[in-house]
Amino acid sequence: MTTNNTEDLIPSAFFNRILLQSGQYSSSNPQQPLLQPDAEKLLVNLASLFAQELVSKSSSATQRRIGTSSSTSIKENDVNFVLKHQWPIYDRSSYNKIPES
Repeated sequence: MTTNNTEDLIPSAFFNRILLQSGQYSSSNPQQPLLQPDAEKLLVNLASLFAQELVSKSSSATQRRIGTSSSTSIKENDVNFVLKHQWPIYDRSSYNKIPES
């Protein structure tokens, strides 16, 4: 997703574009959900906090990987490590299955 002009940087337009690109809503759908200003602010702040925390944790993983506290660039593997091992969003082993009767 690219932002070519300032109109694309407006949060409501950005989130509406995400909804459209998800394939769940069409541009001709009159009932397409619109975000209220408070919900927009919440989502933007949540995304910002998530990004800051992810960078912080990935930086720590990078420093542990190279064994020094000097400033280095974060690699994709460091981010993947954090997402997989430190922030598991969905863990299949803990999924409660309904027993067959």
